[in-house]
Amino acid sequence: MRRISLVLGVAVVMAAIIALTVGSALAKDSNRAKTKYTDPISGYEYYAASGIGQFRATVVPDLEEGDLPGQLDATIYYTGPPAGPNVTSVITHGTWILCSHGFADPPLDISVNPPTPIPPVCNTDTTDPTTDPTIALEGIVRGGTIRWQKEGKYVTGPSSTPLWIGKADVKGPLAITGGTVYGVPVEKGSGKFEGTLDHEPLTFPTDPITGLRQPPTFDGTITLKF
Repeated sequence: MRRISLVLGVAVVMAAIIALTVGSALAKDSNRAKTKYTDPISGYEYYAASGIGQFRATVVPDLEEGDLPGQLDATIYYTGPPAGPNVTSVITHGTWILCSHGFADPPLDISVNPPTPIPPVCNTDTTDPTTDPTIALEGIVRGGTIRWQKEGKYVTGPSSTPLWIGKADVKGPLAITGGTVYGVPVEKGSGKFEGTLDHEPLTFPTDPITGLRQPPTFDGTITLKF
C-alpha cells in the first residue's frame, strides 16, 4: 500500500509539473505583448514651430505580422536649416504615446489664438475591459533624420516668409518606456518609425470651420518589439 501511495504521489507531482510547464509555455506563446509588430500609420502634423513638430496618426493593423491598432501621438525635436530641396535636419529627441481607444482630447485647443497643443492622454472608456483590453504604450524618440527631397517649390508662407512645399523622408529609432498591451504590462522595448512627410496640403484652401490651413500629412510604418 505504501509503495502504491508513493507511486501515486510521484505521478501526481509529475502531472502537476507537466501541467505547469505546458501552461507556462502556452501563456508565453499566447502573450501578444511579447512579440514584434509592424503596422502602417497614416496621419498629419497638427503643430509646427522652429525645431519642433507634433503629429497624430492612426495605426492600421497589419494582420499578417501583428494586430496593434490605435492612435499615435508623437512630438519630435530637431535641428537644422529650414525645409528646402535636399535639406537634412537631425531629430535630437522626442516622445510618443499609442492608445488603442484614441485620446481623451483633440490635439489642439482652438479656443485660443494661436491654437495650442493639448497634452495627449489615452481614452480608457471601453465597453468591456475583460474582452476589449486597452493598449496604452508610451516611449521616447531616440534620434533620426528628416531628409527633404529635391522636388518641390517655394510659396509665400505666414508673415511673407518662404515656405517649402515638398516631401521629406523621415525615420528614427524608438524606445518603449512603459504601458500595457492586451492587459499585459510592458516595461521596455524598442522600435522604429519611417515614412513620408508631405507639405502639399498647406497649399489647399483653409478649413471652412476652423479657418486653419490644411495640415501636412504623414504616411509610413511603425515597428515595435517587446
